[in-house]
Amino acid sequence: MDEDSRRRLKLLFIANVGIAICINMIMSLQSLYLADLGASVSDIGYVFSLTSAISTAFMFIFGLISDLIDPGTVISMCFFLLVISGIFLGYVRTWREAIPFLVLSSSAFAIFIPIRMLMIANMSKERKMGITYGVMNLSWPIGGLIGPILGGILAERWGWKALYSSEAITALFFMVPSLMLRKGENMRRKIRSFSLKMFRVTRDVIIFLLAYGILSTSRGMLDPILPIYLDEEFSLTKSQIGFFSSIGLGLATMITQVPSGMLGDRIGYKKAMVLFTLPIPLILFIWPHVDNVALLGILYMTLIGTWSATWPSSISYIVRISSKDIRSVVITLRQTSIRVGFIIGPSLAGILWSHYDASLVFYGMAVISLIALLFMLILGDERRR
Repeated sequence: MDEDSRRRLKLLFIANVGIAICINMIMSLQSLYLADLGASVSDIGYVFSLTSAISTAFMFIFGLISDLIDPGTVISMCFFLLVISGIFLGYVRTWREAIPFLVLSSSAFAIFIPIRMLMIANMSKERKMGITYGVMNLSWPIGGLIGPILGGILAERWGWKALYSSEAITALFFMVPSLMLRKGENMRRKIRSFSLKMFRVTRDVIIFLLAYGILSTSRGMLDPILPIYLDEEFSLTKSQIGFFSSIGLGLATMITQVPSGMLGDRIGYKKAMVLFTLPIPLILFIWPHVDNVALLGILYMTLIGTWSATWPSSISYIVRISSKDIRSVVITLRQTSIRVGFIIGPSLAGILWSHYDASLVFYGMAVISLIALLFMLILGDERRR
């Protein structure tokens, strides 16, 4: 890895921390924010799904043309979207008025992911891709530790306007290192060499997309209901919910990233994905039977830890089984499968919660994650290629 690549990876890491802080400040409490604006649980599921669907469309477009555009410019644009959404979300009066600005914040996050992944893939050594992603993924738990706690304190003590104004200021601050990522390139040459290679994906890529999309549906069911579940079942305050979220999104993810990346490099990326997905159905089945918040926190850490441990191996697997010239396509397809899961999951959770009860949501998540595991088991071994 040359000196310029190291410098750009450091700047990308800093920008990634900024994105993670901003997103986790607001996402950990977004369900309660919408509820305070008059939304029901099914309305909240609808909003999560709608914002995910629209932002996924933007992500898909930007991901496919990522070879044509300067990544630094796109990342700066993502921070700008977070600034605009934060300014307006503090002033809306109904949950319907909030939707356009929630789309902006969701789009900023969605567009950032494939651009970031392609940059890392292009600047890392192939045989050490797992550990490189693992180290770079530490930016997420840093934001996952700071964002929810900070967001919970701000919302509880000073209200939603203070929370979203602070998120806008944070995004503006982290926009500065993203501007240093900008790198002028010969766009005419890139456009001449660009062609979509959607039909060169292999059987294993398709199976992987199904597996990870299904797993993401299970994970997507949790986000809209978790704050409400903690509020109704355990009477936690906003700051306590923020702290609860941070131990999973922050601490658990921080613990798993580097070791899971190293393990994937050592035993193979498919095996690592299967290993870390294996306990998820059992954890979700146990969840409704836990009535102690401390034990639930440990269970939540384990759930998020195992799920996030699949990140380095999943991206390394799909890059490894694809030719270098279609990296942008397969990375975009991977992220699209995740986003589709986060479109379907919230609506499904809202329906199950509204028409049945909370326990059925978790049993449904357990069954769905088990189906994802079965698809992973039939994937081919990337090391035989």
